[in-house]
Order: sequence, then structure tokens, then C-alpha cells
Amino acid sequence: MPSGLALLPLELLLGIISYLNFEDYVHLGNAQRELGSLLWGESTCREVAKKHIRYTKEAVLAQQRKLTARAAIRRVFRRREAFAKALPYSASVLGYGLSFIYQDGVLCYKTLDTIRVLDVHGQGETERVIHVPSLNGVVGVPNWLGGLELLQYQSGTLALLSSSDWTGDEAWLCAIDVKDSIPTNERVRLFVMVATSSKTFVRQNSHYLCYGTHTSIGTHGHHEWEVRCYDLTSRNMHPEDGQRSLQLGDLVGSDLGVTVTFRIHKGHLYALSNQTTFDVEEVDWTSYYHCYRFPLNDPRPNNLEKRRVWRRQHREGPINDSWTDLALQVDDCTGDLLIVESRREWQNGQSTQWRTYYTQPLIFPEWQDSHCHIDASSSLFTTLASNGPAIARSLPLDDPLVHTLGEDSKPNWEPGRKRLPRHYHPEYSGDPNLTPPRFLLPKTKYRTYDPNSSAFLDLVVDEQATLPYCRHPHLRIRIGSRQLRSPLDAGDESSPNGILRQPDRDEDTGMFIEGTEDRFIDRGVCMWPPLDAPAELLDVINPNRQQSSNSYIGEVATAADDRSIVYRIGSADGDRPITLINFDPGIQLRGLRKLDHASRDTRPEAEKVDEGMREVVLETLRGERIKGKARASTEEHDERGFAPVQWTGNSWCREETAMYRAIDMGFQLRRYLIENLTQNITTCSPLFPGPESSSIVSATGYLWGASLAPLLAHLSSGPETEPAPGFDLLILADLLFNHSEHRALLSTLKTSLRRTPSSRALVFFTPYRPWLLEKDLGFLELCREEGLMVKKIGEWVRDKVMFAQDRGDELLRRTVFGYEICWAAGNV
Repeated sequence: MPSGLALLPLELLLGIISYLNFEDYVHLGNAQRELGSLLWGESTCREVAKKHIRYTKEAVLAQQRKLTARAAIRRVFRRREAFAKALPYSASVLGYGLSFIYQDGVLCYKTLDTIRVLDVHGQGETERVIHVPSLNGVVGVPNWLGGLELLQYQSGTLALLSSSDWTGDEAWLCAIDVKDSIPTNERVRLFVMVATSSKTFVRQNSHYLCYGTHTSIGTHGHHEWEVRCYDLTSRNMHPEDGQRSLQLGDLVGSDLGVTVTFRIHKGHLYALSNQTTFDVEEVDWTSYYHCYRFPLNDPRPNNLEKRRVWRRQHREGPINDSWTDLALQVDDCTGDLLIVESRREWQNGQSTQWRTYYTQPLIFPEWQDSHCHIDASSSLFTTLASNGPAIARSLPLDDPLVHTLGEDSKPNWEPGRKRLPRHYHPEYSGDPNLTPPRFLLPKTKYRTYDPNSSAFLDLVVDEQATLPYCRHPHLRIRIGSRQLRSPLDAGDESSPNGILRQPDRDEDTGMFIEGTEDRFIDRGVCMWPPLDAPAELLDVINPNRQQSSNSYIGEVATAADDRSIVYRIGSADGDRPITLINFDPGIQLRGLRKLDHASRDTRPEAEKVDEGMREVVLETLRGERIKGKARASTEEHDERGFAPVQWTGNSWCREETAMYRAIDMGFQLRRYLIENLTQNITTCSPLFPGPESSSIVSATGYLWGASLAPLLAHLSSGPETEPAPGFDLLILADLLFNHSEHRALLSTLKTSLRRTPSSRALVFFTPYRPWLLEKDLGFLELCREEGLMVKKIGEWVRDKVMFAQDRGDELLRRTVFGYEICWAAGNV
């Protein structure tokens, strides 16, 4: 019988869930079967997806009817939870390369004389391969590929930059379309000589490419950013010379990802800086973000918009600039840009520095006004950037530092702004039980933050986590996350006696500030992999780890998005493994093996694992070209998996089997069934008798035919006079369909069933493929051949079939068969 919320009219129920956040909606839908049947309806799921995850890849697929809205919601929820809890779904070596970039879910990497492009998010089994020497003749410039650098991949276009000794301060910029079904003679979308410097960036979409260098000189004598835009749809590989560039005047900041960042969004190039002036201002009060944007289709100075966004008050404390990160990300809910900055600060005069991730929307108003103020409730203060008077119009007159200002001073001051709780995420919550382990900057190889999962990720060198067979440290993922606290949480002091928290009021208007009532619970910091991880997994996560005699891990090139992290250990002096750690259940690369969690690494330190595989793969590539044994047809693939064919004629871009298919170093890590069973056992433990009810039932993964030690470990030891250890009762439910595993299943049955007259194994199954019923029953014949006693105990016909769309005899598909297996009298 339906109860509770399930009894409400649907319109009223939908009104209630409209106030829920995304995670609460999913939990509510899973809490009760009757309620779930209402909340998980496709029409309801479409409205929820539109409200909460509209701009995710999953929701876009649902809008295109390539995925149901229910599946999209579940996939986003599982992906975010996996990221927040450091529980990846898979780990694998994708290839070997000198360098790589990983953007838009696509891996591009250099290896030998090729560039390989793999669609990771699309679960590609093949790679687009560009033969670099053959490309020389296509662009018409000999040997232009000296010092080749992979710059950017976006929307199917790969941007390359090549500099040579004879070009001096100039280089060649090339954009190549690597999408399917593009004629080879149309793949080079852009090839132009450009100025270069040590600070260079490329941003692009399907129509335009922006190339920026920190080479222009402003009126103040300092370097500034200069951007050129190229139309990729014009089919003009060589744009006309003398194209004018756009100079981003007074945009301070030159360190990409630290003091300045760029991103293309909705037809505009956005530039963001957290610096205010080129020179140090001795007396200052307020810090701002400086934001620029211009339309890609008309990059003229008149169309350059400038905004200033409040960042922080200097009295909040000094900043350790070594830990600062700056990025622009997209909000999955609104589709707007978010400013994401990491700052490590000595807050409010404290002696200890802690890291905090700050986020806030970046909004450019559509109207043109000299001073545009966004609603104070958004914690966002924006004005037009100006080159006005040096001295601020208003100053804190009660501050004695005002009297120290001189004529050349350029201070900034405004009253402090209230940040919404969702716009700042401290690394340390203040709970002494949740104090995370801290790592020095040289041991923290990569840092990022996902505002949609409300979690930060670090790739660290853990010197305390030594491997079982040596003293070497290894890489581990460190993730800290939080979740929204219930407004009725009894542990929240701000809402005593179950009273809902009220938003704060604006001091000027007296209006409630929406969002100030939110509170968050720190979920702690998780480290992965565990210290007792299987040996095979450690080989993937820390390739080459057993080949060094010292404990130093140097350069680690890393890139990440909201569903995966890719890294390469070592300098660019040779082809090295490129590793993927995947948090998305929808990314299921073919050929990944299930991980044997019972395996532990006990090998000697000197044993080599990774180097041999690398040489096998790369020597295959070299040997096929040198000896000329590969087939000449560009349409044909070698059945051995990774043996590239010979490059002939104008063939410089083609499709080949993905390198990871030949490397075969990847594992599925998540055990969905075991996790669900464990959660159900924990939830239902109060129903079991005894003080130790939670230990009566346990869920353990097992591979048929493997060692029984993990299973027998659950049995309590008895006196020596008892029979050999084993189980008195085994239940085999719906296992006979896997015909290839019958012998392994029988081996497990014989070694796990206690040898007593009363021991039994009960077998139940339904022939969902009726035409294979005889093969299902073949398992029982194997049991008889091994001397076991088999007796049929019944047949039960259900009211309806489980899978209505299946074919075959319906009566058989509704029938459950039951058998009993026991030891023969002579085998006890």
C-alpha cells in the first residue's frame, strides 16, 4: 500500500520536489518503491534534468533522445559521487607518448613520428593517427615540425604549434580537423606563421580559433596580451597577411592558470585576471577580478567589454601565492561561467595557512551602463573597468593608513561583501576528527576543483604509503568533498529545535539574501588507491615505479575534467605510459579486466613489469615501418591489434586500433552489486538478532574457480575434530546461463561445500533463453559425472515473464526450476 508522500496528488508532489536539490531528489526516489515509481517517471526526470543538470553531456544526450532522462540523472549522480568519494570506476594505461593534452574528453598524444587522437569519453576503440613526416608535404613548408607542441583540442579540431631555429621568434600555427568523414585534403583548416613567446595560449570552438601571446607593450611599458582570431569555416588555409590583432589593454597577469585564464563560451572569448596593477601597491584594501570578453565573429576594440568583480578584502589575511590556481568553469545548472580560484591564506591573523576554493558566477549584463550592480544576494559586485582617477572615490576614513597615501597611490576600497556558503569551500572544516593529511607543494603534482561535485582533487606523492616490496613512495589521489546539510539537521546549532534556518538580511535593503541559509557537512578527505591495493592496479597507477633506485618522482604532466584524470610520469625524453583514472560509469573502455582484489604485491623490488610492455608496443610500430612488412592498404587493420600499416602517397591521417587495446593494462574497479548488497546489509542490520548483527551477513566478491580464502575467512574456526572447513548450505541463483564457466563453478562448489551428509547446494534458475535449456542443464550433468547426487525439487510458474521483450517459449521463460545437490555416500 502506498504511504506518506506517495499518497499526495502528483501536482502537489512535483511542487514539493521542485524545492529539492539534485542529490536529495535522487535519494528520495530511491527511498520508497511507490514513491520511486512516480519520481522516476520519464516526464518528471526530464523536468529535473532541465532544472539541475541541463548543461551536462548526459542531459544533452537525453535532449537528443540518445539517452533517457532517468539514465542521465543516475549517471550524473553516480559520477559525482564517485568523484567526491574517490571511488573510480576504472584505471588503465591509454598509450605511450612523449607529451599529451587531454581536453573535451579527448586524448591527443605524440609517440614516435605520429600524433594519436583517442576519444576517451566516447569509449573509442580506434584512434585518429597523424603521420608527422607526411604532413610536411601537405603544408608546403619543409621541416616545419621542429619543436612540435600540442596546444589545444576542442570540437574535433587539434591545434599545433611548431617552432624552428631558422624562424627566430616566429612559429607555425596549424589547426587540423580530426573528425570522421572529413576528406584528407580538407583536414588542414589553418596554417599560418605567428609570433611566439614563452607565454602562449590557444582557445577554439568549431568555428573560430584564438591565438594569444604575451608580447604587446602597453602605454605603461609592461607586456600585455595580444589575441588574433581566425575563422576555421572559411576554407582558407592561409589567412591574408596583416590581419589585425586585438590587444587586451590593462589586463594584468601573465601566468596561465595562476593569475590569468582564458575560455571560449557562447561565442565569446573570456579573459580573467586576479591582478589589479602591474606595480605593487603599498596601501590597498580591496582586490578585484578583472574580466574581459569580445565576440569571436567581430574582434574589434569597440566590442571589447570590461568588467570588475569583487574578489576579497586584504584584511582577510595574506595569501601564499605558490598555491593559487585560477580557472573558468561552466555551471551544470545554469550554463553560466564560474570563476574558480584556489587560495591558501593565513586567514584572520592565524598562524596556520589553509586552502580554500572560492567560486562565483561571472555575469556580463546585456545592457550598457557606467556602473552596473548585480543583486547583492548573488555576492557578485560588478562595475565597468575604467581608467579614472588614481585615488579611489571613497576610502575608509576611519583607517589611519589613509593618511599615508601619496599622490601616486592607486588604492581600491569598498565595503566587504558577504559570500554565500556555496561559494567557498575550505579544505579544513574545523572538525579535529576530519583534519586532512597535508602535503608539501613539491609533493602535490596537480590540483583542481569541481564546483558541480563540490570536491577538490589533488594528485600527490605519498611518501608514507610505501609499497609492500620496497620503500618507494607512489602517486595517490587525494579528494576532499562536502554535501549540503539538511535544514532540519539536529546537529546544526544554527537551527535549534528543528526550526528552519532563515536567510540573512541585507544591511542596506533589509531584504533576505537567498542562499545564506545554506550549511554544508564536510565529508572528509579520501585517499586512493588504498595501501593494500592489488599489485596489478599499482602497476597501472605508478608505471615505472619499480625501475628506479631512488624515491624521487619528478615531473608529472596532468590534465583532468569532472569525470577523469590523465597523467604521465617523467620528463619528455622518451615514450612513457599515459594513465587514465576514470570516475564516470558511462566510460567503459573495451577489454578492461575485472580486478582481483585478493591479489597483493609481493614481488621483489628489482622485478620489471612496465618497461617490457612499452618496448613490445613501440617496437611493433618501428619494426613494421622499417622492414616494410605492413600492408599498404589504408583501409585495412592488422588483426593483432596494434600494428600500423605503411604510410604511402598522400596518406597522412587515418584510423588505427587504439593503442590501449594492445597494451591491455586496465581494470574495472567498481563492484556495483557488492556495493549495493553491502548498503542493504547495513540498512537492514537492526532486523538481525544478536548484539553483533552486522557481522552475521556479509557481501564479498568472488571469481568462480579462484582461491576460497576470502570466503572461508568468514567462517568461525571450530575444534580439530570437525570436518574440513566449508559451508553447510550453498545457494546458486540464476548462474547456469554462463555456460563457459560451468566447470569453474563446479570446482568452487566442490571445494566450498562441507563434506557432511547434511550439506546441500540448492540450484534455482529460469531459462531466459529457452533454446539453450539443454546447455543450462549441462551443469547438472557435470555434477553427476563428478560423483555428486542431483535431485529435482520442483518447478514453479510465475504470473509473468521477467523480460517481456525476450524471444522464445513464454512458458519456459516464466518457469523456475529447482535442484538439490549433495555428496554421495562414498564421498563424505
